[in-house]
Amino acid sequence: MQPEFSKIIDTDKLDEDVQIEKITASASERKALAKRFKIVAINSFSATIALNRETNGDVKVTGDIAANVTLNSIISLEDFETDINDSFKVIFTHSFKEDDGNIDINEDIEPLIGSKIDIGELASEYLALAIPPFPKKEGEKFAYKAIEPIDEQDNDSPFAVLKSLK
Repeated sequence: MQPEFSKIIDTDKLDEDVQIEKITASASERKALAKRFKIVAINSFSATIALNRETNGDVKVTGDIAANVTLNSIISLEDFETDINDSFKVIFTHSFKEDDGNIDINEDIEPLIGSKIDIGELASEYLALAIPPFPKKEGEKFAYKAIEPIDEQDNDSPFAVLKSLK
């Protein structure tokens, strides 16, 4: 399956210098990503990605993503726009091990299969992680009415607790 936002980098063509890639999603790519992420809209989405081949053949990828998205508030059910800015660091390696004991919690480790990395899909995945799972507009709070404890005297009826909801 072809990702909605794709930019393939061939790591075999990387030299010792850091390669910087600036990518921006088109309107159709943003629309497809919004559908995939089940959000109202992605109004803008771009990323600046730095790729660096290390001496052992691993490829270090760092990136900064910037997006403006429209979300639906879980409280008011109104749409609102918000900016998302995030960064990530991933090491792609041919010698991937599930748990080698030397894991840096500030960077992800991914297997490098072949020589290609899709930095568009990588940026999209980190955008998905940065979108709030329970979006709400700034300042919104969930209003609720606390149920008062049941009085022992009213315990005769199973519907006694419903009196406190009036």
